[in-house]
Amino acid sequence: NVKNATIVWSVLNDKMIKVTSDKNKATLNALGCGNTALIAEYEGEIATCIITSYKTVSTIADMEGIKVDYNGWFKLVNDIDFTGHAWSSITPWMGDPVNPELYFGGIFDGQGYTLSNINCLSGWHQGLFGLINENAIVKNFSIVNLVNQATSNKSGSVVSLNYGRVENVYVETTILGDSQSMWNAHGGLIATNHPTGVVKNCIVKVSATRV
Repeated sequence: NVKNATIVWSVLNDKMIKVTSDKNKATLNALGCGNTALIAEYEGEIATCIITSYKTVSTIADMEGIKVDYNGWFKLVNDIDFTGHAWSSITPWMGDPVNPELYFGGIFDGQGYTLSNINCLSGWHQGLFGLINENAIVKNFSIVNLVNQATSNKSGSVVSLNYGRVENVYVETTILGDSQSMWNAHGGLIATNHPTGVVKNCIVKVSATRV
């Protein structure tokens, strides 16, 4: 009901959202991912609403893009078939000692969609995600036909080293094993779960072959 008046617009986090005002209208531009509040002030009264900013993921290129924005918020918006694409973990092993801040600490919400035919490259901590830190949430999707190579070490289909939270994930995976050493161990869902790691409501079907 505000007419012919200038509303004062602001946001709590101007590094995440830029607000441009024109009298009683505001235009928002997302600069980063997360939650913040939009505030409108008029004659001493204040109205607020929560703004959520995230990136949509619909292609393999979008999945690759997570590797350069590992604290972002992402939502899968369709199924993705990885046939013909050699996949390396979003945040792979970077050596010891592990600095958790270097690894994925954002949110990946699959919204019930499926990632299929993922052929992981060999190496340490391979899988969809390599390592995720305590802030990370990976949830709500299926993986059908992910293959971990025989020469991989400490690899899992979803996460290799989990400091964060993995929930509501269904996986069908194939493990090719070439050693009985613990250093060459694979996990159907997660290779190593840190004491802070949470795994909830997940199902995994594993086909394991020694080569």
